[in-house]
Amino acid sequence: MNLKIWASIALLTLVPPGFPHDSYQAAQRPPWVLTIQSLDGSDYADLHFLRPILEDARIVQLGENGHGASESMAVRSRLVRFLHAELGFTVLAFESSLFLCHLGDVAAPAGDPSNTLTRSLIGVWHTEEVLPLFAYMKSTRSGIEPLRLAGFDVQPIGSGRRERPAFFERVVAVIDPKYAQEVLDLDRRFNAEYEKGTAARRAFLRSNAAELGQSYERLAQFIQSNLTSMQQQLGREVPLIARQEARSMAAYVHQQAAAEMKDYAEIRDKAMADNLAFIADELFPGQKVLVWGHNYHVRHDNAAIPPQPDVFPGVAARSMGSWVRERYGDRVYTIGQYEVEGEAADNSRKPYAIAKPPDGSLEHRLNTGLRLSFIDLRTASRLPGSAWLRQPIRARYNGQHPESIVPVNQFDGLLMIAKVTPPRYLY
Repeated sequence: MNLKIWASIALLTLVPPGFPHDSYQAAQRPPWVLTIQSLDGSDYADLHFLRPILEDARIVQLGENGHGASESMAVRSRLVRFLHAELGFTVLAFESSLFLCHLGDVAAPAGDPSNTLTRSLIGVWHTEEVLPLFAYMKSTRSGIEPLRLAGFDVQPIGSGRRERPAFFERVVAVIDPKYAQEVLDLDRRFNAEYEKGTAARRAFLRSNAAELGQSYERLAQFIQSNLTSMQQQLGREVPLIARQEARSMAAYVHQQAAAEMKDYAEIRDKAMADNLAFIADELFPGQKVLVWGHNYHVRHDNAAIPPQPDVFPGVAARSMGSWVRERYGDRVYTIGQYEVEGEAADNSRKPYAIAKPPDGSLEHRLNTGLRLSFIDLRTASRLPGSAWLRQPIRARYNGQHPESIVPVNQFDGLLMIAKVTPPRYLY
């Protein structure tokens, strides 16, 4: 093992003063369970153990076990600030619309952080816990290594979607004004149908999938064919965003029209993996990227998890993390997040209870008495007493639904939170 990691373990397995803990659990705590002392502090001394673990990574994925836990949002916001300030990660990619996050990135240097946040991200993260991260992002934009915002989702969730038809038109018009009008009409038509609601939207997309998919694919191909000329007139990034958003829209149309749930899930996640590759390799080449998304999307081998009928998608389907891992290998480090107990909120902001975990489960085995803890699975899985990390074990999806995972096959590290509460929403 790296000596720096051993040194970190020696320092950070101590329980910080004032933290509640069970003395038996503390006595039995494995030496590879590391302590994080603060949810939101600006002193990063307790995070320095992450340096040797993450310093060589190109992409770090920060998973969450559900979209509605205050403590998970707060500690990952802090991790982003630390990884930007001290390890040189300069891009933050959210599980939100590629186009809307582009609008937010453009607005970030001068805009109000709360406006940047709410126009960029899906509503589950419109919270007081995430807002300081956007204030921090703004504060970096005048520096030599600004923290840039990106999105990798294909779902066009957010009112800023209405700005996209004119955006597409502006890009295409520098080459072909007549086709630009056609593109404007295409995306306006999509928006009009999208805003009719879920049932009407899906019916429209299923009936018109071939036409719409081909139209957005044609748009992407047109931009790619004229990319150099467009970039000379509009700058490097805008045509790239337009091309990738057109590809995203084609994928979204095909996803919504899919008849099988496996296809529905995989089309979206494959397109998200493609968007993340675009962010890392084309939009911000050479820069280190942080990814913020659900455990389901970032884990490495979702298709190996036995299907759970009561959990989306209810079938064994590949998710984004499998393609990301396939593409980047050990240059991607994926952190899964789990909680022991508490209360969280679902995507509609309705609270739900998370009971104490059953004996023998992942959450029970890692309930070490620490408020916040971290396990580097790449190291821990090679140490005595860790064989269970390489075997199937029950864990709870969203803190509620049991599923069987092999921890080391899904994640490179685990962030454990003893107790969670619902977020504080901005509105």
